[in-house]
Amino acid sequence: MSIARQRRRFEIYPELTHHMMKQNPGRKNRWRWRLLAANNRVVADSGYSYESILATRKAVKRVRSMVSFAGVIVINAKGRVEYEA
Repeated sequence: MSIARQRRRFEIYPELTHHMMKQNPGRKNRWRWRLLAANNRVVADSGYSYESILATRKAVKRVRSMVSFAGVIVINAKGRVEYEA
């Protein structure tokens, strides 16, 4: 199955493009991840850049293992829990 036809997916990508790397010689590239929904919209991202692609893959693996059993808590504007599932 091609990448374009997959539904939800994690993407691991470099923080700097090739063009940006040429403009910033000596700057080491860092890596990020994002989770895309079936409509290709970003539903979550790393919020942090990783020094290596291996570290980024490990982070994605941790997130994937937690998502299946993660609960949901809704906190209202007063900081009180309204709903737990």
